[in-house]
Amino acid sequence: MQSSIAVTNRATPTIAVFDNRSLKIRDIVYCRHPDTPEITESLITRHGYDSHGFLAQSADPRLENNFVYQNDLVGNPLLTQSADAGTRYSLNDVKGRPHRQITPDGGGA
Repeated sequence: MQSSIAVTNRATPTIAVFDNRSLKIRDIVYCRHPDTPEITESLITRHGYDSHGFLAQSADPRLENNFVYQNDLVGNPLLTQSADAGTRYSLNDVKGRPHRQITPDGGGA
């Protein structure tokens, strides 16, 4: 007899989808609930990139966009908007080291 964990997790793959630039644009996870092991649900996380290939947005299966990024020319995030953590601003110095950060709680360095 198979355990309930084995039945619940059987045939539930995780799939990564890449675009023609080899950037991951989708994460597809299949799962089942132990109370209804005959029903398989797909959860899709979507990723969007800017023209330079830097991550610009990410949306989990529950929300539209739970992360939005604005990057500088070398890919460092200048602005990060999170559905859970708020908006964070980051500025780097000439050498690319963190210079100033402004966080949702009003903190900054």
